[in-house]
Amino acid sequence: MNLDSKAQMIVITGGAGFIGSNIAAALARRGERIAIYDWLGTGDKWKNITKHRVWDIAAPENCQEWLLTHKDEIAAVVHMGALSSTTETDVDLIVRLNLRLSLDLWESWGQRVDVYLRVVRGDVWRWCQWVR
Repeated sequence: MNLDSKAQMIVITGGAGFIGSNIAAALARRGERIAIYDWLGTGDKWKNITKHRVWDIAAPENCQEWLLTHKDEIAAVVHMGALSSTTETDVDLIVRLNLRLSLDLWESWGQRVDVYLRVVRGDVWRWCQWVR
């Protein structure tokens, strides 16, 4: 895959976070065309992706609509998006972001793309080694 091929794009949910941005960086170095879904907010999270060529950035709540609009261009979904706060007390929010989002993405895209990857814990480092 490369940036010149319209039919090949990798979507990274949570792509501005620490791990997601490192995956995005590795893919960008390989010349992959990437789109990131994340909330950048008011902190410094946006700095994680400023040095890399990114085709698009959007908020997670727009992800499904965007994916449908670009469905013929998507080769892979790397799903890193999750609420990682250890102090979050809103269980409905945790379920919506950490469980429901994963299930919705899998149901919608698991069979449509060449690769659907939900990376958790130790798998992250194995996948990053594979990307290199």
